[in-house]
Amino acid sequence: MSSTIRVKLGPPHVLLKGLVWFLGITTLLSALTNNQICRHVRLHTPHHPDGHRLTDEKVLSIRRNSLRRVQDSNTELRVRMDDGHGPLIKYVSVDANVLAAFRSTDEILSMLPPGNWNKAYIFEGKDKQPGVTVKVERLLAVEGAWSPLNIDYFDLIPIRSLKTESAVQGTSESDFIQVVSHPLFSVPIVMKIASFPNTHNIVGIEAEIVAYRLLEGAGVAPRYLGQVTENGRVIGFLTEYIANGRTAQYSDRKACLASLSKVHSRGIVHRDPHLGNCIIGKNGEAYIVDYETSRTTNDYVAFQVDYDLMWQSRGG
Repeated sequence: MSSTIRVKLGPPHVLLKGLVWFLGITTLLSALTNNQICRHVRLHTPHHPDGHRLTDEKVLSIRRNSLRRVQDSNTELRVRMDDGHGPLIKYVSVDANVLAAFRSTDEILSMLPPGNWNKAYIFEGKDKQPGVTVKVERLLAVEGAWSPLNIDYFDLIPIRSLKTESAVQGTSESDFIQVVSHPLFSVPIVMKIASFPNTHNIVGIEAEIVAYRLLEGAGVAPRYLGQVTENGRVIGFLTEYIANGRTAQYSDRKACLASLSKVHSRGIVHRDPHLGNCIIGKNGEAYIVDYETSRTTNDYVAFQVDYDLMWQSRGG
């Protein structure tokens, strides 16, 4: 026995609409295959659990931040996007073990799911394949800003990273401390921002902002120029770049100690003074930098500890 299945095709105008829709999808897929669509536009096909399709997001700009030490390598991406409701920032942390598996930033972005998350972590799974977790995290802001000038992080043009020295962390090179440029300034300036994006050193950035306010006009620290912001929240600050400056040597101890004494006279104890935190200008002037661990005090004993640490520093 055989049966016949009859299919009702519908009116001709309905078939025509279906054909136009099919041709449109075919053209779109062809354009994607041949990279004819702007590479910064990501078309998200996944759906929310409730079945609603996500809004397409446009990547406006990407900034890579790294912290490089002898035994450590960590890469972070700040991704500025537009979800159709205005710009927003998403933070992506990439484990050093899987970073080498990616040939481009686009490959990293392709792993990220859509949604309203603001922090992602790409890690190496048990099978050596990269995995990703995302979450929504409340973003902290640096307090204590006192300059009227605020400049958005993405408006600063990186020139080069700066090396820093710390008694705790040793020597490191970080994209969180960079020489940068901006149209408002005719010369390069220094940007220092909190590392990524909510960390303990926000307190250190706040301590530095306080120190620079108290040291304004003293001539013993680079001039404070303003704050660095990200979508309106303060994440760091800008200072003068000491052109032709160099790290202090053992023979510069007296000049560094003289400047450190002036820092103390403003009621600030540095707490990590050494020749690596003393910059010698082209005319021999000594500038004390890196006030992350500083505190305001009038404690003579604390000042003496500072003085002894600087005196005992050997320099490069």
